[in-house]
Amino acid sequence: MREHLTELLPLVLVGVVLLVFQLSRDSGQVLHFLPLPDQPFAAPAPTPQTALPPIAVSTKPTPPASPAPEAGGCTASRPTFVGGMAALRASLGTGMGEPLECERAVDDQGDTQQKTTTGLAYYRSHVNVASFTTGWDHWGLKEGALVHWTGDPIDPPSDAAPSAQ
Repeated sequence: MREHLTELLPLVLVGVVLLVFQLSRDSGQVLHFLPLPDQPFAAPAPTPQTALPPIAVSTKPTPPASPAPEAGGCTASRPTFVGGMAALRASLGTGMGEPLECERAVDDQGDTQQKTTTGLAYYRSHVNVASFTTGWDHWGLKEGALVHWTGDPIDPPSDAAPSAQ
């Protein structure tokens, strides 16, 4: 029994401290059962203030937070296909849809993705192929030629058929 009391004692003490704090906060008064010194505390001596230099106000417009995108670059407000994704879109056509976001990195190997209105465009750095998928059908630019494959593989298999699309 004594062991259980010693285990609970710290919790009870914390509870009492919290209760006293809450009561003093709610009433807006210091609790009078706490002993206070007879003399008021001495206020610290004021320290001299050092005059701060005036703040320079510029009338020039503030530059944008990020640099403006290059001509043909992608912005969140106006996503576009750039680089390999743009070349893939030129080869594949409107079946690739319109970009819903800018191309973004998905891992530290250099792979990227870009959602479109009809699927997902992606770049796999280890095979150097920009691809597009609707989920089952895949198209990619492999060595400059548009290839097509189906199924689960996300990288073009060696026997991927050239696509006429």
